[in-house]
Amino acid sequence: MRCFICQLRRRDARGRPRGRTARALLVNALGGMPALELYLMVNSALRVLRGKGLKVSRFLTGNYVTSLEMAGCSITVCLLGL
Repeated sequence: MRCFICQLRRRDARGRPRGRTARALLVNALGGMPALELYLMVNSALRVLRGKGLKVSRFLTGNYVTSLEMAGCSITVCLLGL
């Protein structure tokens, strides 16, 4: 995850730092993860991202793309307002 965050902090095509760009965080349960554990993942991801100086303006969490009772989750970070 740290390597992924380093890539998010690089400069865009115009040379502007991406660290000031707003982001959305999507934490998707794969089907077998309870909501409490899912929100713990959201909290951990927000702490890591904000700790690196990345602005997260909104987060979404839930069962969006699932498999049959598969354990785990996926984490997606999207840039907003480009």
